[in-house]
Amino acid sequence: MRPHEFHWQRELLIKAPCQDRRSALQAIASDISERTGLEADSIFDPLVEREALGSTAFGGGFALPHALVPKLRAPAKVH
Repeated sequence: MRPHEFHWQRELLIKAPCQDRRSALQAIASDISERTGLEADSIFDPLVEREALGSTAFGGGFALPHALVPKLRAPAKVH
């Protein structure tokens, strides 16, 4: 997938009901799990591992969490 194929304005979780970073990553994993059929843990675990290397947050509640998820065949983004 090329960068111009991502429709960023439609792919944001705005004011998602998350209490902390972990619950935000769980929301992302759940959303992608529903669309791909993969187990949420197979998405959540790599997100947590990537976040442990360094925060993907920019501040003010904005972040771009990302991770390599071996079971995904193509890039996926949150809807």
